[in-house]
Order: sequence, then C-alpha cells, then structure tokens
Amino acid sequence: MWGTDPQWKWVLEMKDSNIKEVFKKAFSEKNDVELMTYTGWAIWNRRNQIRFNEASCPLNQILALSKERKAEFQRLHLAAVTPQHRNHTRWKPPETGACKVNYDGAVFSQQGRAGLGVIIGNSDGAVMASMVQQIPLPTTVAQVEALVARRAVEFALEIGITKAIVEGDSETIVRELKEPTLSMALHGHLIQDVKCLSSSFVSLSFTHVRRQGNNATHALAKWAIKEPNLSVWMEDVPPDIRQIVMADSATV
Repeated sequence: MWGTDPQWKWVLEMKDSNIKEVFKKAFSEKNDVELMTYTGWAIWNRRNQIRFNEASCPLNQILALSKERKAEFQRLHLAAVTPQHRNHTRWKPPETGACKVNYDGAVFSQQGRAGLGVIIGNSDGAVMASMVQQIPLPTTVAQVEALVARRAVEFALEIGITKAIVEGDSETIVRELKEPTLSMALHGHLIQDVKCLSSSFVSLSFTHVRRQGNNATHALAKWAIKEPNLSVWMEDVPPDIRQIVMADSATV
C-alpha cells in the first residue's frame, strides 16, 4: 500500500520502527502528516472490516479515499472558521410542472445506525410524498449522503414522477452527481447508480442547498431513529415534521 505512491516509500524503510518514530520523521521532513494519518486510519479500518466479514474499501482505493477525507475535513474546517455573510436560505418550490425531491441523511453513531429522509414537493409547496428509512451505519458520512440520494431518486420513480429537481445539502455528493466523470470515492458506485436511474426521467437535475433550505428533510432523517422500518406517507409527513414543512411552505 505505502509503496504505491512515491511520497510514502520511506515508510516501508521504517517497518521495524514504532508509530512515534514514523510521525517524528514525517514532521521533520515536512511530509503530508494529515494525509498519512487518514491513510493509516483507513488501512486499520479496512483490516477490522475484513476481520468481521464486512464490506471494505479495495486496497487500491485507500489513497484516493484518504485524500477525499482530508479534503472534506479541510472544507468543513474552512467553513467553520470563515465568517458567513449570507442571506438566510429558505426552501424554494420548483417551477410549474416539476417536483422537488429533497433528501438528507442522519447519523446515529451510538446505535450504529443511519437515517434516510426524503420529501417530495410540488410547485405550490405542497407535499406529494415523503419517506423515511433506517439502515446500518455505513463507513463514512459521504456514503450516507450518497445512499439517501439514490433512495430519493428511486422513491421519485416509484411514485411516478418524471420531471424533478433533486436537492441535497452535501456539496460533495451534488458535485459528484453533476460531474460526467466516474467517481473514484468509496461511495462512487452509489453515484453511478443515481446517474443510471436518471435516464428513466424525462427531466432530472441536481442542486445544492444549504442546511437552512433543507430543514424539513433533515428533521425527517433524524426522525428515522424512532422508526426501524421503511415508512412512506402520501401527501403528508410524520406529525412531528408538519410544523417545519408548514413554515417552509409559508414563504412560497
């Protein structure tokens, strides 16, 4: 693994050294310590997944996954420390004749579960359908977001929608859905699934919205911890979520 990238070949020469010595050398030679940390964690995590007969990241994708995790952390850290001077974001209905499919995921680390939430609305701001599903917790947050994006598109097809705008608050997933190239991320196969499903629509586009514009779906995804089974509501959402949906539609 460490020999696949020239910058890490020196690690192979330290196979008899302890982790403290490896990091000391990395710092002294100004190597990419952050990437080395993410890579080491990914290798350790893969070993445990194989040990427990769980799905694991292919060894030849470890470096790409580690770079992606490092980049995602840096984006989130930059967003946290950079002052935001933006107008408040609200959910906006689609144009007449189309539907908007909002999706979001929630992570329940202590329970080892994740929640998927989808709400489909029309141009009048009315709910056409909603669904929630609880699943085993995937390896990364990006996988959760990719899984719910795929479930959102599947759900739209299941209820007969042919023109839709699919909207989520993960910039990474939306960007990958828009890109024509193949995603090499751990969740790349899920992105490809969504792109394949897209061909079943007359019109389908992907958009990003900040969390404030996805409040109802976020709340629905968190509500999934209460419901272990797949649940679907036609022209409605769970009672706990109605007030949030009404607040969004009040601005339409």
